Amino acid sequence: MKRQVYSMKDIQNIKIREAKRSDIPEVGRILSENYHDTYANILDKRYLSSVNPESAAARLDAYFLTPGNEMFVAEAIDDEAHCKVVGFVAGTPSPDVLGAFWLEMLHIEAAYRDFWNRQKATIYYGRKSC
Repeated sequence: MKRQVYSMKDIQNIKIREAKRSDIPEVGRILSENYHDTYANILDKRYLSSVNPESAAARLDAYFLTPGNEMFVAEAIDDEAHCKVVGFVAGTPSPDVLGAFWLEMLHIEAAYRDFWNRQKATIYYGRKSC
């Protein structure tokens, strides 16, 4: 597979914000796609067939509505100012350390994984959530 080359303009066109409930279908799609990409030859096919965008969105909707949980999305903004959710993180504030965040989920759309490795995404999301 040929690696995508990204420019500084691409990096500047990523915006981090708190998730809205209307983001849940896109976040569910990303979670479902990542499960299938990551676990295709590891988990039972019957289980994987139950993981689809709708079931993932239902799970994440319940997570989103649970008091104390936090979710942030990464949006890619194109030249026409159209936004597309390309990743998300979810977790809870640490009860022990002021300003700390317990990361429970981190998912990035496949097309953006080379662009934004998980270490950089974690640091970036952490800074934006403060």
